[in-house]
Amino acid sequence: MKNLYAAILMVLAALVASPQVDPSDHAPTAAQCQADMRLWLEQVKDYDSALIDHVQKGTPNNSDLSRLQVQQLARRTVEMGECAAVDPGNLSVYQDVESGLDSIRKDRYEQFVIRHKLEAQLLREDAAGIR
Repeated sequence: MKNLYAAILMVLAALVASPQVDPSDHAPTAAQCQADMRLWLEQVKDYDSALIDHVQKGTPNNSDLSRLQVQQLARRTVEMGECAAVDPGNLSVYQDVESGLDSIRKDRYEQFVIRHKLEAQLLREDAAGIR
């Protein structure tokens, strides 16, 4: 009986952890890509400006992208990669947006490490070659 409960828990954990597939998922159109690219590029610029103000003046970064969850940032990054294939004429701009979104995600990871005081552990493990 104990093994049955363990098996059920494992299946439930796998279902919760696995990405959910939306039947409406499909490659974005070039028009949708270009609209998202323009909006998100402006949002990345706004985030960067707010981050500079935060560092220089201590003001909070309340930009639109600062309120998105990490998973939402990741989905946008994936979309920009898909858009580069759909609309190769704008490849460099898609890459710029993708890079900006990745940078914001990395900021979040860094803040998590600092907030949870994991920096010393990271440095110890890195010095030990654990990567």
